[in-house]
Amino acid sequence: MALQRRAVAVDPLSAEGRFNLGLYLAAVDELDKAEAELRHARELSPMLPKIDFVLARVLVKQRRFDEALAMIEQMPADPSREQALALALYGLGKVSAADAALARLAALAELQNANRQLRILVAEVHAFRGNSDLALDSIERALGPIATRPTTADIIFASQAVHRSPFFIPLREHARWKALLPEQASIGKVAAD
Repeated sequence: MALQRRAVAVDPLSAEGRFNLGLYLAAVDELDKAEAELRHARELSPMLPKIDFVLARVLVKQRRFDEALAMIEQMPADPSREQALALALYGLGKVSAADAALARLAALAELQNANRQLRILVAEVHAFRGNSDLALDSIERALGPIATRPTTADIIFASQAVHRSPFFIPLREHARWKALLPEQASIGKVAAD
């Protein structure tokens, strides 16, 4: 966090720097600050990849579901949009529509060539809904069991994405979380301090 704040101080017009700071702020549940950085990044570079997706997720975490949905409806059709729909619609109490978006996302995540990130997106929806066991099951499918998990670049990237997710904050003290991400258990405490 300190390094990213420094990067923004050195280059305040870097949309990517502000975007990354927004991601890190969301990961430690500083949602108002995350939103401000993400909106600034969007002003600097409206076409920055994933900016609307990440901003919509922060709005969902802030329980500003109508605003999130308005943003999501402008996003192109892809798995990120399906996840954002599943989150916002669920927050609005439109459970059957949210279930349909989650089902579409889960179907994509189960395809043989699906990347790990899709399973993480599914896990985030389950975590948002309060389904800890389903969320942890999806994380384990994304990363693989700890005993046989290779230390490849895609596994490292995926476990970092899991650690940075604001949707997993409630899971960080769960025994299964600590077993799935033992290298991350202590990092979460440091990042929050």
